[in-house]
Amino acid sequence: MHVLSHGGGAWWESAAQVIAPQGTTGIALGLMWRRWRRLWVCVLAHVLLNGLGVPLHLLGSLG
Repeated sequence: MHVLSHGGGAWWESAAQVIAPQGTTGIALGLMWRRWRRLWVCVLAHVLLNGLGVPLHLLGSLG
């Protein structure tokens, strides 16, 4: 899904750039689910992680 936006090098470099952050995010969300068994905790973390890039991008383009 994200290989085209992260591409630029060899296919295996692009795949590693996608798998590493998504894999660690999946592990973190899985550990959160294991700890609290509350879906809203995982959803909130996912929304915050996805939403974090928007202000960072806007601040980067303004500066």
